Amino acid sequence: MTEKMEIKTGAAQMQNGCYLCSAGNLTHVKEHHFYYEKDDTFRIFNYYFCRNCGFVSVYPQTDSGFLKEFYSTYSDLTDTSEIERTQEVMRYLKGYASVIGLNEKSRIIDVGSGDGHLIHFLSMEGLGMVYGVEPSAPRRDRSGKAYGLSNLYRSLEEVPDNIRFDLLVCAHVIEHVVDPLSFVKKLSSLLNEEGAMYIELPGYLTDRKQFPDMVFSHLSCFSLRSLHEMLNRSGLTVISGEHYTGLSVPVLRVLAKKGRVDAPSASKENVEDLFKSVVEREKMYWEFIRNAAERVSHNSSKGIKTVIWPSGTDTRELLFLTGDKLDKKYVLLVDSDASKHEKKIAGFQINQPDSIKTFCDAESEIVICSAYSNTRESIIDDIRKLYPVLSEKIIVF
Repeated sequence: MTEKMEIKTGAAQMQNGCYLCSAGNLTHVKEHHFYYEKDDTFRIFNYYFCRNCGFVSVYPQTDSGFLKEFYSTYSDLTDTSEIERTQEVMRYLKGYASVIGLNEKSRIIDVGSGDGHLIHFLSMEGLGMVYGVEPSAPRRDRSGKAYGLSNLYRSLEEVPDNIRFDLLVCAHVIEHVVDPLSFVKKLSSLLNEEGAMYIELPGYLTDRKQFPDMVFSHLSCFSLRSLHEMLNRSGLTVISGEHYTGLSVPVLRVLAKKGRVDAPSASKENVEDLFKSVVEREKMYWEFIRNAAERVSHNSSKGIKTVIWPSGTDTRELLFLTGDKLDKKYVLLVDSDASKHEKKIAGFQINQPDSIKTFCDAESEIVICSAYSNTRESIIDDIRKLYPVLSEKIIVF
């Protein structure tokens, strides 16, 4: 049976208040369950919202050794949304090239370089010498094979002490680290005296139309106000910051320069309104999960076969609630991502979509277990195109 390990949050961890602004006005907003296949364990993370600055974080902080092990072998394949996001970063940076001072002699570093797309695009534009930091060995290997990249480091500690950069890019990384303030201070130390930093983060927390993205491995979630707070405490001044919705996923993005420079005033975001929105959206999210879990449990008890598609965060939450009660003969996990096939969640193997042809019978149902509308719509389209006979079996909550 899969073990459920709760990481307790006691007074000792909370006494110093918010990790970012040190205020003591913290409110619990989420319990999240992450399944770690290596030891067949659900790890329980508790998220707290700072009512002073709008920063959301896991308390207590997660063991850094566990994270280092997890990311050293992380190998999710690049999808079209990542390339789309990289192209938008390029467009944005080129628009600020004169402010940043980018030219063919610039030194640029991409922290969290993934498969190397941004490094490649920047190099092709002739924007100086570009370096990368990427902890995942599979992703570093793909960077080398796809683009012939060589200026890659496994960690910030490997970056030579004698190099300082004109621009540092850190996209979709800071939300994954244990202590984001210390991390950004380290990033700031890599810049030259007039260097700039571009930071991009998921924007689900501040997007009132989306569910907050408090999921492992997002150990922190930011509002624009808390992002300003962190950068100011790191010796940086935000010169541009926005919530951008022009991509398939909403993002927060800021451009900051080292030191104190003339810049727009900090975000006037109403933190209390954001808190109420987060709480309301979390209630809606758990209503969705409970409804899906009750449907799958009912079907299993009645001997009705159920396909759960996709096999991501929401399915992990469903199985945390129901996994011990389900009969594996009547449940099939499916995902379109080939890198997930043959992996398991709480003893349930993840299968390729074609497997539903042999699994389903006349009474079977397909539960679309995703809180995000674009994912649901994509899966429903796939089912209608590939398995039209099953279209009437789709259940969406």
